[in-house]
Amino acid sequence: MTFPVLIGDGGRFSRNGTIALVKGIPMAKRKKQPREPEPLFKVGDRVSFPFGSGEVSGIVVEDRGCLGIGGRRLYGIRIEFSPGDSRYTEMPEVELTAVAQPS
Repeated sequence: MTFPVLIGDGGRFSRNGTIALVKGIPMAKRKKQPREPEPLFKVGDRVSFPFGSGEVSGIVVEDRGCLGIGGRRLYGIRIEFSPGDSRYTEMPEVELTAVAQPS
């Protein structure tokens, strides 16, 4: 169902019950979104991060973007504890450290 809108009628109701809009009132300007910073890691990079009482390393499998608290960038990380036993977790970029790729 659509409702016709009249312009320039001073904000009064028209005969057919629609509301008229006042012409010449400027709309609010959109706030510019801050640009996302360049990611420090890309899919396939090896990273380490605090896990429990130690440090664990994993592989970046997803860049989730700036979805975290305060716009922090999140990454999806796959951790392999033993062959066939891998886990997925998401970590903020600030908690990740780059690890050299094994040769």
